[in-house]
Amino acid sequence: EYDDDNDIEIPKPRKILDPELLYSNDIDNEKDYETDLEDDEKKNKQPNTPKDIYINMCENLKVIPCRYFMAHIENKKLVMRYHQFSNEEVRAISKPLWHNFNVEKLYLDGNWIEFSGAKYLSRMVRQNDFITELSLADNRLGETTQGTQEVCRMVSENCILKKLNMSGNCFSDRDIEILTIALEKNRLLKELDLSHNNFGEESGKFLGQFISSNDTLEVLDLSWNNFRGKAAKEIALGIKENVRLKRCNVSFNGFDTDGGKVLADVIKSNNTLEHLSISNTRLTAECAAAIANAYEQNDSLRSLNMSNNPITTSGALAIIYSIKLNSFSILELLELSEIPVTKDFESVLKEIQEIRPDFKCLRGPVISTSNTKSILYEGGTKVDFEKILSSLKNK
Repeated sequence: EYDDDNDIEIPKPRKILDPELLYSNDIDNEKDYETDLEDDEKKNKQPNTPKDIYINMCENLKVIPCRYFMAHIENKKLVMRYHQFSNEEVRAISKPLWHNFNVEKLYLDGNWIEFSGAKYLSRMVRQNDFITELSLADNRLGETTQGTQEVCRMVSENCILKKLNMSGNCFSDRDIEILTIALEKNRLLKELDLSHNNFGEESGKFLGQFISSNDTLEVLDLSWNNFRGKAAKEIALGIKENVRLKRCNVSFNGFDTDGGKVLADVIKSNNTLEHLSISNTRLTAECAAAIANAYEQNDSLRSLNMSNNPITTSGALAIIYSIKLNSFSILELLELSEIPVTKDFESVLKEIQEIRPDFKCLRGPVISTSNTKSILYEGGTKVDFEKILSSLKNK
């Protein structure tokens, strides 16, 4: 906590001048008088601007002021990435931001902020009524329980934040329950980034419930975590039931076949989602077949990223066929990077682009023959792609 009595030096009362003295003949040297008055004003100047408060804090804490911070403290967007602030330097920049009504977007990425610095930032964010966008990515807020608790206080008590980035902060299963409780209390947050953390098996339940019941978030990034099996499935179920999300990224997690089938249900049932990224999630050919069938009823997706998944050429062909057959499709971008496709795929893509010239598709190399057997066994389940493709072609 701040010790306000020590943070800001209280100036002595300024000397009151008699107006008549200004014109007195006793003052022989007007220049000397003006110089004395200027010196007196400098000595007694109260730190009432954000810049003055910051300089005063630096003097009290014996830290070197950051010139960049002083130069941009009145900007609407203040970017202070990778300055490697110490805890005392974080304390110094936090105080002038308490009631700063200029800064609306604050970026403090990559400053190795831990618990000690987090408590100063937390208090500042709870006091500030103007910052609507806050990025604390690539710090160490979740390295200790105390740091996570300060983050939770900040999130639950702030009434103005609309966009929060806490990517790469060492959060794990240990933190997820109190984090989701805090997030549930915030009814204004529209964009949340929790990517590049260590959430895993225990986090799926809490995040899934939070996502399914939340009706304010529009953008959610959970990529680059450790969701596998049941946890991934619970996350997918939460997305399926959400009624507000427009953009969701769960790439670089292990959804596999079971989670992939739930993602197919997301595409089939969720009619608000516009952008979905499920690249590098271990989706199989069976998942691609399920997604192809599900997409026939989708009328909301504008972009779908399935890159770097082992769905085979037949899986890719099933996806592109479903897009062709969906008369309600508004898809603008399909990403299948690093996934080989066949000449049949290219033919269908050409047909789509003749009707919809703005449609774009990123895909892997074109190979002469399919790399999919006519009948695959995915996790013990028989997948007859010839039958699936025939069914799609005949619709």
